[in-house]
Amino acid sequence: MKIFSFARAASKRSAQLMGLFKQLVLVSSLLLSAAAAATPAPVLVPQPSASPPSQTAVFESVASIRTLNLRFLGRVNPAPGSWLHPAGTAEPPVRGYDPPASRYGAGHRGVNMGSPAGQILAPADGVVSFVGVVVNRKVLTLDHGAGYKSSFEPIDTDLQRGERVSAGAFIGTVGEFTDDGAHCSGSCFHWGVRLNGEYVNPLPLLGGFAPSVLLPVAAG
Repeated sequence: MKIFSFARAASKRSAQLMGLFKQLVLVSSLLLSAAAAATPAPVLVPQPSASPPSQTAVFESVASIRTLNLRFLGRVNPAPGSWLHPAGTAEPPVRGYDPPASRYGAGHRGVNMGSPAGQILAPADGVVSFVGVVVNRKVLTLDHGAGYKSSFEPIDTDLQRGERVSAGAFIGTVGEFTDDGAHCSGSCFHWGVRLNGEYVNPLPLLGGFAPSVLLPVAAG
């Protein structure tokens, strides 16, 4: 009898322990569910493989590429003093630049350069954009790029439109003024420079000129 009583008690005790274990499991599950509900779900943000360049960086890159292309094509604005004397000398002009007061007013839209050797040279790299007669003077125009164009008159030349010339290259000889508008005595030519269609003073584009020398006056 004692053995049976002990067995019944042990079985009852096991059932109580099993019930307590189930309650613990249920409470644990409830606690885990509550914690999961309180914790916000992580937001997955897609990460690009590489950071896109800023707008400034894009502009700088485009500007650098454009500058390199322009330098290769000779299209960069010339620095002051970087052009060569078109007569191949260092002499100052016979007549300087005298812009008109108005767009169509009287003035001297260029400079007259003396050329003792009668030669005319390209002051900078360029492409021949015009060869012909204007009024009654032979004119040659070089397109230097960046809006700069040089015109020379009167000039005798064998160049044709579209030919490319380098700075210092021979482009022709001084021609003759066939009217009464000769700009100077002796061998000289008129050199005009336009920037985006507007005439500008060519002299700042050249280097220095030979210094003036004052000769002694003979005693009389």
